[in-house]
This record gives sequence, C-alpha cells and structure tokens, in this order.
Amino acid sequence: MNIIGYRKIYYTVSGILVLISWVFLIVWGLKLGIEFTGGSLIEVGYKDARPAIEEIKQKLEPLNLGTVNITPTDQNAVMLRLKDVDESTHQQILGALKDGKELD
Repeated sequence: MNIIGYRKIYYTVSGILVLISWVFLIVWGLKLGIEFTGGSLIEVGYKDARPAIEEIKQKLEPLNLGTVNITPTDQNAVMLRLKDVDESTHQQILGALKDGKELD
C-alpha cells in the first residue's frame, strides 16, 4: 500500500472538494437557524395524544404567522419554530392549539 506515492492525487482530490464546498457556500449561502436569526421557539405539550401535524398547521394558518416549522418532540408534544412573536400572539397560538384539547 503506497499511500505516500499517491499523495499528489489525494491533495488534488481534497483541494477540489474544498473548492466545491466554497462554491456552494458562495452561491447558496448558509441557512441560519432560529438561534442566529431571532425568532420564537414554543413547545406545546398535550395531556392526551397530540393531534396530527397537518391538523396543527390548519389551526395555525388563520393566524398568518408566516413559516412555521413543527417538530414532534414527544408522544404528546410538538415544538414550533417561527418568527419572533409578542405575548398576545403567543396566547393566540396557544388558544388555537388548545381548541378542545387539554394542554400540558
């Protein structure tokens, strides 16, 4: 196994991969998460089984919140990632999600 003899090939392949990654970063940029862009992270727990993700999206749609990422975190909980919201909007979100279900 002659690894040292092929070092120029390995350097070339590594260099090409680094250049490709730089091109991707320049063209498409980084998609920054809520930690860097600001926003709200709301975890909602349900006493009983949580509703389906589509049902949660339908309940939040009338509030015009923009893009909302819904992630199931537990059997009975979901995490909502969305733009920064004030306290009154936060209460509207909880009210819309409650809608006949008991929240934890």
